[in-house]
Amino acid sequence: MAALLSGCHDSTAPSGSAGGETVEIRYGSGINEYRALVHIPASYRPGTPVPVVVNIHGCAQTAELQQAGTLFDEIAQREGFIVVYPDFVDQDSHPLVCWRFYLPTEWTRGQGDAAGVVGLTRMVMERWSVDPERVYVTGGSSGAFLTSILGAAYPDLYAAMANLAGGPYASTFLDAANPLIPALANPALQAQLAYLAMGPRARIVPLLEIHGDADTTIYPVNGDNAVQQWLMTNNLVASGSRTGPFPLTPSETKAYDQGKDFPYEVDDYRDPEGCLVVRHIRIQGLQHLYPGGSDDPDLPAFIEPRAMSASEAVWDFLKRYRKSGTSLPCVEGNPAAGAGEP
Repeated sequence: MAALLSGCHDSTAPSGSAGGETVEIRYGSGINEYRALVHIPASYRPGTPVPVVVNIHGCAQTAELQQAGTLFDEIAQREGFIVVYPDFVDQDSHPLVCWRFYLPTEWTRGQGDAAGVVGLTRMVMERWSVDPERVYVTGGSSGAFLTSILGAAYPDLYAAMANLAGGPYASTFLDAANPLIPALANPALQAQLAYLAMGPRARIVPLLEIHGDADTTIYPVNGDNAVQQWLMTNNLVASGSRTGPFPLTPSETKAYDQGKDFPYEVDDYRDPEGCLVVRHIRIQGLQHLYPGGSDDPDLPAFIEPRAMSASEAVWDFLKRYRKSGTSLPCVEGNPAAGAGEP
């Protein structure tokens, strides 16, 4: 505990328009120092445990931009949960200002950026009243690939995860950014590697994957591969086989238009009891942009506010799950989950 807290200091940051309070915390030191903005909703009361969503930015972004652009604080205010926006301090150690998901040394529990994000997560859990059953992680782009690592290496910490323009566990830069390599990837092998990374902590980890079908930075097949990898990893946890009990083809597909500029389709993959284990949202015409975020013209152009709200879809998915509830015959541990449009 002392070593953990010695790497932490807080400073008050300006609160966003959503209200509540934002503070900064730090973990580690030197090239292994990490920071996070922590948004506490106005409804928070010490002693009353609340959920936490860890929201990880992509390449060339910061915690501040992720907070301002994704509008997650507004949902946190409405729903009463804490949001954590992790960041790395030493940008020189992160080429292209990306999380280092592509290095095999980063794929192991207790190593690299994933360990830094986990350190920040645990600091939040120690300082504030947090429901340990409802700690979630989401990320975009390189942050989404890191999210897959966190799901595999720390299934005992994160109840469920959501990726935006991401890919499977154990991906490289070529997997992510080359138009041909992802089509040659082997999700079955990556599924086995993720299962091995879970070790004795193995449990079913629900996944939401959101991807634009016009993305030429992280090609959409990466999202397809993430869906297949996590279905097979969860099957290995449940049965020891990659092929069941969760089907590798969608249980149902729904299309949404409703006059939006970017129509989208939702593939749901359900367990034998009909409960949702993986959801794949495919947005037509969307490039490598965060869908449905802020329309502030002063923010860098990494957002497409005309698209469906990814942040709303992420919370709608994550809030269904409790960590101890994600097991057969039903992975949805929170019966209060919404049933409306993603």
